[in-house]
Amino acid sequence: MSADLPADVVRRLHTHEDVQVRRIVARRADTPGEVLERLVGEHGESRKHGPGITRHPNFPPDAFIRLAGNEDPRRRALAANGPDLPTGTLTALARDAEAFVRCAAARHRRLPVPVLDTLLADDSPDVAQAAAANPVLPADRMRALLDRAGL
Repeated sequence: MSADLPADVVRRLHTHEDVQVRRIVARRADTPGEVLERLVGEHGESRKHGPGITRHPNFPPDAFIRLAGNEDPRRRALAANGPDLPTGTLTALARDAEAFVRCAAARHRRLPVPVLDTLLADDSPDVAQAAAANPVLPADRMRALLDRAGL
């Protein structure tokens, strides 16, 4: 996307009827955070054209907390992309009714170890696997998992 576009053209493109146009324009370095948050809130994430919108440097950190409370579980799962989520928010995501939301939370590097321990016993194998692969899992727990698996 050309950096030479006039500001009024860029503003119009941010509200274009075609969401793919808005996603492409959102990759600009100067895209405001509120535009990024609105796009994710309305249409979710798409990694089709590179890194997701929630990875954009201008994506507002507080937007991850708002996503965690969204009624759509796909948006709640995106909340786990927030690097500095509060412990309470992460814990709530780890207890979500939807396995893919719990799975996203299980990958988060700030998830408390006791919550990870709970996720290791989750009914969903994907959630348990994500928790087992989390690098904050203490080495002794990781060894115990490997021993139980006979590895």
